[in-house]
Amino acid sequence: MGQGGVVTPALLRSQATQLRRCSPDLARLGPPTASLLSVYQIAAQACGQLQRAANYYIAAARAYDPYSPTPQFTKLLNSGDNSAAMGSLLIGEAVADGALN
Repeated sequence: MGQGGVVTPALLRSQATQLRRCSPDLARLGPPTASLLSVYQIAAQACGQLQRAANYYIAAARAYDPYSPTPQFTKLLNSGDNSAAMGSLLIGEAVADGALN
């Protein structure tokens, strides 16, 4: 995530800001056509996962201790990473399904 593997609260907040753009960006596309409804639904699920990741990253930024990673920080960071990975997988699925339509 961070440059050289360094995670900082600022980096976590930046990541959260980027991840939170998914739902508004999807909404800007407008309502889906009937043939793309299933793709839209997968993309919406992906955005939900990315929003969840953003929430975990914000919580991790608050729990950050520069001197010693706490179990809470590690759990929040791992949860955020897992949610971001799931969101990315779902985005990939939506793109692949959309290419077939």
